Amino acid sequence: MDLVRFAGYCLESALNTLVVHRILIYTRCGRSSQRDLMIRCFLSQLLGVLLVLSVPTALPGKATDQGKPPTIREQLVLMQPGTIVEVKTKSKEKFIGRLGALTADSFEVQIPKGKSIEKQTVGFDEVKSVKIREHFGMSRGAKTSLWILAGAGILYFVLWLVIRQVPPMG
Repeated sequence: MDLVRFAGYCLESALNTLVVHRILIYTRCGRSSQRDLMIRCFLSQLLGVLLVLSVPTALPGKATDQGKPPTIREQLVLMQPGTIVEVKTKSKEKFIGRLGALTADSFEVQIPKGKSIEKQTVGFDEVKSVKIREHFGMSRGAKTSLWILAGAGILYFVLWLVIRQVPPMG
């Protein structure tokens, strides 16, 4: 819904509310309290509309950045040095390591190789994608297998306890 249309609905609602309040107040209250209540109601509705209109929005004629994805450089500038990243290059190479220093046309990825760390410098124009690696350790299949084994172990233990508690027949 467009913000201007929403503000129009709010203003229309405020005017309708004023009319209803005026009818109700005119029939039940004295004129001085009726006027005070009407002014309060109008001011509260007006402040609500002004609050909605004060929200910053993009102008209809202006281009927005919502449709355009951020460039590799913009993504890397927002990341902290030392963040674990996965870099895929246009030549189908894949690096997983810590983000190092950024320069004007390249960045550094610190890749662990055994007990040493190899520093790989990659140009922004060579990169296809960069992702932050958040999860390390087991794959999804390994975790599923572990949960199944844990469930089977618990089931075995419960059955063992039940069998021990049942007295022998005969």
